[in-house]
Amino acid sequence: MNNRYEIRNPKNSKEFSEGIKLAQDIFGKKNPNYFFKKNKFDNVVIIKDIKDDIIIGFAINIIRISKIYNKYIKVAFISSICIHKNYRKLGLSILLIEKSIQNLKKHNIVIAYVIARKKLNYYYNQLNFFGVSSFPKLVIKKNFFENIISNKKIISSNVNKEDLFYVNNIYSKVYVTINGFFKRSNSYWEFIFIKCRHQNISFKKYILNNKIVGYAVYLNNEIYEIATNNKIFYNLILKNFSKKLLSKNILFFVNNSHEMNGEFINMDIKYSYRRINYGGHLMKIIDMPLLIKIYNNNQISVINNKFTNNPKKFISYFIKSNIYSGFDNNTLNKQDFYINTLDQI
Repeated sequence: MNNRYEIRNPKNSKEFSEGIKLAQDIFGKKNPNYFFKKNKFDNVVIIKDIKDDIIIGFAINIIRISKIYNKYIKVAFISSICIHKNYRKLGLSILLIEKSIQNLKKHNIVIAYVIARKKLNYYYNQLNFFGVSSFPKLVIKKNFFENIISNKKIISSNVNKEDLFYVNNIYSKVYVTINGFFKRSNSYWEFIFIKCRHQNISFKKYILNNKIVGYAVYLNNEIYEIATNNKIFYNLILKNFSKKLLSKNILFFVNNSHEMNGEFINMDIKYSYRRINYGGHLMKIIDMPLLIKIYNNNQISVINNKFTNNPKKFISYFIKSNIYSGFDNNTLNKQDFYINTLDQI
């Protein structure tokens, strides 16, 4: 690449703001990325056209803590990757991602993720990102819940910011056992709150005896996340949900290791999932030695040696491995890994 383009972190607020404006122009201002103004310059990469003195490329690294096979590790999403429409097909986006990965290595990040749009299928494979997540769908007729008889009455209302502490406690209790769990900070819950509002997604709390006992995030009849502080409340929450539902079916897009599945054993369920390695949620292991050190397991080290020159096979092994999982066998079909809808950035 000639000296016309600089690929680096922003030097000042002006460059940072111009990069944000580029991303919002491309992806739309209706759903602004809450993390734009929450991040430091060293988590952002820009491309500047020196000749025309404009920012033509932008990407932001969102650093998270994730639990994979019972180990907490630092991971990051490379998000809002974009190139100005007049500068595309020059290979600049690859340089943008490569620079982002270099920055992540300085922060001891082990794994990087990207969320690919359909038109970018196969694109990230050339950078050794490979799909790791299946797309589960569970379908249940709503009349199963409408007919439930109980003397307990759960009511629902919109979650507000003051509720997020209680919601996080319930989320952490339920989802911490699922492979791919992400810790959510106060800032991240605020992002979810804003994201739901911008995308017209319902974010409801469920109350029993003046206490929050659960929550659900959904759009029409599609539930993206649901949790309660006691499994006996799932049916009551879904009974409440069903009353306002026009569709005959409820669709759950949640991990099939979710504790809720145990409550549906005697119901008529349709279950399906789709797995791809060329798109969707893609992973790149960016610090293999640190990954091996964290897990400190000879068995995975042997596999590492075997697949050193084959990132696709190693990622496939790592995500599908049951070495560390300890999952019970009472869930629906075994699912290796899943990034919740609300954790996709």
